[in-house]
Amino acid sequence: MAHRVFVSLILVLMLVAGCDFFNKGADEYLQQARQLQAEGDLQASIIEFKNALQEEPEHAQARWELGLIYLQIGDGASAEKEIKRAKSLNSRNPNADSFPVEVPLAKALMLQGEYRRLVDEVIVEPYLGPGEKYALQAMRAKAFLMLNKPEKARDIESSLTQLAPEANETLLVQAYIKGIDQDPEAATQLLQRVVERDDSNSDAWLYLGEMELAQGHFELAMKAFRKAVELTPYSTYAYYQLGLAAISNKDMDQASQSAQQILKRAPKNPLARQLQGLIHLEKNE
Repeated sequence: MAHRVFVSLILVLMLVAGCDFFNKGADEYLQQARQLQAEGDLQASIIEFKNALQEEPEHAQARWELGLIYLQIGDGASAEKEIKRAKSLNSRNPNADSFPVEVPLAKALMLQGEYRRLVDEVIVEPYLGPGEKYALQAMRAKAFLMLNKPEKARDIESSLTQLAPEANETLLVQAYIKGIDQDPEAATQLLQRVVERDDSNSDAWLYLGEMELAQGHFELAMKAFRKAVELTPYSTYAYYQLGLAAISNKDMDQASQSAQQILKRAPKNPLARQLQGLIHLEKNE
């Protein structure tokens, strides 16, 4: 009897003291999230990061790393939200190292098609390292092209070519310029050099697919778009391009799958309806 009373008393004291005997703390969830990320299970990692933030909503490091994972899967809106929140939380701590938000934030805006905001809000700061500056300039060049301002993109190309002629970012910008100059063959050659060096460059794979598609190389285009989808599984645009290439290649099953993947990620996304319409036309339905 005395033993039971003693055990019960210990349990009560543990609960009163807020003991973490039954529940993980934020840092434990964070470590588990990192482990899952290292193993390549990004969806499970996201769940663990969210668990950490449920325990400690103002955990700046958890929000920062969650934002970076959202970038990996191509979810630009969620990435932007978490990156900005992490920066805000971190700024309140005078002893904390600042997060290098410029490149990730630019990527998040690019994924959302927020080209005007990218060129207006993301600044190439003097304190950034060369690699960060080149990456930002490459994204700014693409954004200017999407905003129909090719002269500004050409200025960036000229600057990058002088500073780092062999950098992947320089080759990528040169490929963008070749694309608007209606020279997809030259663009393809540049992009192939990029992906040979960096197989994980989703931007290069995506644009390579577009250039192969422009040349009527439908199988090669599908191969490139599949790689882009693999690298950024939440990118509805990558699925859309894969669907277009599939339609051109008379692969209606792949085209339908691409449309379904878009709807799964964004039920109201008009790209899926466009694909479905093209599929119906191709089938003469």
